[in-house]
Amino acid sequence: MPARPASVLAVIPHPDDESYAMAGALHAAARAGARVHVLSATRGERGDDFTIAPPGRAGPSDLGARRSRELAASCAVLGASPPTFLDLPDGGLTALPAGRLEAALIDALREFSPRVVLGIGPDGAYGHADHLALAGALIQAASWAMAAPRLLWAAFPRGLFDPQWRRMAGGGDAALVAAAAPRLGVDSDTVDLTLPVDAAVKRASIEAHRSQLPDGHAESLFPPGIVAALLREEWYRLASGPPLPAGAAGVLDGLA
Repeated sequence: MPARPASVLAVIPHPDDESYAMAGALHAAARAGARVHVLSATRGERGDDFTIAPPGRAGPSDLGARRSRELAASCAVLGASPPTFLDLPDGGLTALPAGRLEAALIDALREFSPRVVLGIGPDGAYGHADHLALAGALIQAASWAMAAPRLLWAAFPRGLFDPQWRRMAGGGDAALVAAAAPRLGVDSDTVDLTLPVDAAVKRASIEAHRSQLPDGHAESLFPPGIVAALLREEWYRLASGPPLPAGAAGVLDGLA
């Protein structure tokens, strides 16, 4: 009987985080025959819906349902299974009762039995509070798993997301990011894995999240230059679990 393909699990705070942070790795793993799953802590129900004219805030149930469909479309582009949701409150992960997020993640690790888990690292990309809460809970859950997966953080060049933090800190979303300027990103010599990106696939994954794109194009959500960098390559750092072998070219390399 043939061995069951290895499983890769992306754990994200909101729909679209998989596209910007790790679409290249997920697509490559799926093409290599891995079972690829995406687990979103929230449905992204809080915020603007740019498919409404004029752009504005849709009701939480309407936007959450739309963004759930968009994540499913993105997963299809990447070759991943339909997404799974924890249905936790968007913008509210830091306010959950102690241990609730960790317990939900432990259950997910038990269900999916991933060899590799991908998450957004402890800087939260741009200091987003939900991102930070999920990273902290994920490192705990992975350490408590019966079979410890390889946990890899998606990492970004030093300072790349500084303009996004400034935009949020100075606007209506200030409550969602750290009040003081955080140290964002990493230096290239601290990266454990660099992956090339199929830019067309990653762009299609991003643009599946139409409600979040002011003009429908991948570059329109973040300040100039950010998406161009994300479309070139992806960086990963080992957080815990089995190390990557020298010269690794994929997230599953070195795992029997």
